[in-house]
Amino acid sequence: MGVVFGIFVAACTKEASLTAHLTIAPTIAARATALNFEPGDGIGLRIDRGTERYKENAPLIYDGSTFSAAELVWYANQDEATLAAYYPYDPSGFPTEWSIATDQTLGYEESDLLGALRMGVRPTEQAVQMTFRHLMTRLQVEVQHEETMRVASVSLGGVIPTATLDWAQLTATPKSGVAASEVTLKAATACYEAILVPQSTTFELVVTTDDNKRYTKQIEAELLGGKSYKVHAKIENERLVLLLSGEIDDWEDGGEIGGGEETPEEQPTPDTPSDAATVSWGGESYATRTLGGKVWMAENLRYLPAGATIGTGVWYPSGQAEKSATLGLLYSYTTATSQQICPNGWHLPTKEELTLLIGIDGVTDLFTPAGICKPKEGEEPSYPTTTNYLMSATSFDDMKCYALKFSQTAEEITTVIKTNGYSVRCVKDE
Repeated sequence: MGVVFGIFVAACTKEASLTAHLTIAPTIAARATALNFEPGDGIGLRIDRGTERYKENAPLIYDGSTFSAAELVWYANQDEATLAAYYPYDPSGFPTEWSIATDQTLGYEESDLLGALRMGVRPTEQAVQMTFRHLMTRLQVEVQHEETMRVASVSLGGVIPTATLDWAQLTATPKSGVAASEVTLKAATACYEAILVPQSTTFELVVTTDDNKRYTKQIEAELLGGKSYKVHAKIENERLVLLLSGEIDDWEDGGEIGGGEETPEEQPTPDTPSDAATVSWGGESYATRTLGGKVWMAENLRYLPAGATIGTGVWYPSGQAEKSATLGLLYSYTTATSQQICPNGWHLPTKEELTLLIGIDGVTDLFTPAGICKPKEGEEPSYPTTTNYLMSATSFDDMKCYALKFSQTAEEITTVIKTNGYSVRCVKDE
């Protein structure tokens, strides 16, 4: 999963004489142990303007609503810049390497590293969104054993604990020349967990019981950055065996490791749902579907843009907050198009892209009706539910835009009033 930040600046003209302060209003999709930032958390920011390093490892501190630094201001002109940022902040400098803790029994928060990169950024009054991604790997180990047996520790041998970071590619790779180590995992509620450097090698899983017996099993695996993997192990007949079962949650699915023969999964056709894929945005994870040759969010967007308030361009479905968890939010055309409400690499669909959905077998079953919000000045908004729409980014005129109107029996492209609120589903860039 990824983490999303919105960067806001004060007004800045081409030769801005005003000081344009830069602040960051964050939302977060996943951290090692938490779903949101806490006051006092810090990130480091690097700003390159062409070949000039404008800011290096500028610290921004979270105050409960935004990240900020009093001395951090934009440059005066409108040159494009490349922004790179990471969490957690390191006062010794913008990291080129990252080492995980080899003893993570007390927690792995300090081993987790998030990074983000955005190019072609200019000083602007609008939000500059940066998607933060896990550069490390998470591993979860579930150990089954007899009731009379107690596990004292779980560790993984053969692990390279230090990564070299490439901020231009936003990747982490094992540092050459570093000796392999044994990493001790943290005991969680139902498994053991650790943050690891992404790498491909043969590990040794070690389970030690309270009577000092060691059970070992070699695992050949490729661990990719930003993905979460699960190992299912069982102690039986005085040996450690690997199983294949269970589901993976949190982070982006990387897969399950080990086991014997596995029944190949049926590969989805271009217009078949694929439940394994998700996209993270604004503290939420959205399932995706491939429809009409494009990858779509399979859930209505429920992202509240930075600075937006419910009741002004954004509404709860049926006016009830609790329904937004399943039905998403409703957006006016201005809100949907004036801010980046879709994740980086995704966009608000065009009229032509919505047209691709018409006629796909079963497509109406994939959309959750959320109704329409029709606000009127001085009156409570009404929420008709007899029809349902997905908004497009394509404008018809000053008053209307195109949308996909659908029911359980048919879909059609129509025009809708821009000031009303409609459901949104983002589509992935090609």
